[in-house]
Amino acid sequence: MTRMNLASRETASGPDQRSMRMDRAEAIRCFRSGPLSNVPARYHMRIVAWYDDAKGAAVALMMVLRDALAPIHLDDIARRRHCIAMRDAILPATASSQRAVLDRFGAGDAAPLADALAYLLDALAVHPQRESLQAFAHQLIGETSLMCEPHGPNPLVAALLGSLGFDVDALLANRRGSETAP
Repeated sequence: MTRMNLASRETASGPDQRSMRMDRAEAIRCFRSGPLSNVPARYHMRIVAWYDDAKGAAVALMMVLRDALAPIHLDDIARRRHCIAMRDAILPATASSQRAVLDRFGAGDAAPLADALAYLLDALAVHPQRESLQAFAHQLIGETSLMCEPHGPNPLVAALLGSLGFDVDALLANRRGSETAP
């Protein structure tokens, strides 16, 4: 699955999946607002930056997004289970499982996860903590090697950043321009 396919968010979902899409009002009712929780400590982020570990930075982003996408205020049990299942498919609980998902997207073997990804991207686009999530992602981009994989960022990372409002192609052009500057 290419970045273009991920960014377009076109899925082969049926009517049941489409009815599960989230609008802004539901996102505000469903997700916690206020400051982010589960943000990695500055010391941890310095270690990730020191080791120049793009996957480590991606896992840090995935952990924060997973926590932000916990449907803590959703009373409808069916929708809550659906939201948790979609979140867990893309943003599993453990770092090793998240690395496996990143590998799957990197290898282009993520077609079965298209519906879950589309759901999460829609939820991130209207999330009540979106500005805080953008600030954390901006920090990761600036302080770590999140965007420095050999062929650009992992397609999953690119899709998540795009949903948060980042222009991934412009970030890559900026990064490449600063690497070649004297």
